[in-house]
Amino acid sequence: MLTGILLLSAALPCPVMAEERRWLAGDHHVHSIYSAKYRDASAPGEHPPEPIIGGDSAHTILQNAEMAQRHGLDWMVSTDHGGPHHAQLAYDRAWPNVIVARQHVPGLLLFYGMEFDVPGGEHASFILPIEPGERAALRTIEAGFGKREAWPADPSRSTKPRMLEALGAIEQPPPGGPGC
Repeated sequence: MLTGILLLSAALPCPVMAEERRWLAGDHHVHSIYSAKYRDASAPGEHPPEPIIGGDSAHTILQNAEMAQRHGLDWMVSTDHGGPHHAQLAYDRAWPNVIVARQHVPGLLLFYGMEFDVPGGEHASFILPIEPGERAALRTIEAGFGKREAWPADPSRSTKPRMLEALGAIEQPPPGGPGC
């Protein structure tokens, strides 16, 4: 599996003194119940297929965060994979679960992101900084560039020019400013 990391950096990096830096253990690719499978996603139709919540993972974001901390991780990224109209599903249902997990497992740095399909490869982990604009930023990027987001399917989303366009959009910091 080809896996990479796309990290959306804030406009102004948070200053960290050298003596404060340390290695942290983490996992950049953790699926939850919102990595849905889709009923008959290959058959074209008037309406997008219904997502099957828990179709690819039986664990909630909170369960994943609790297990990450229990097994000694300092950070993790909730990176669900998409499908037709998944950006709205993540915005409406997964994001509130991220907030709950952050409140219940405060000792874990819980980042929000997605499994981002890339042309010429399988996928990459897209990771957002923890800041006020992360929920909207993820919806914007996934809705605009997620390969499996469009319904009906749009083959242009799996091309090098489209990925370059996505990278240009990712370079722009999300609204809300840095999360320092």
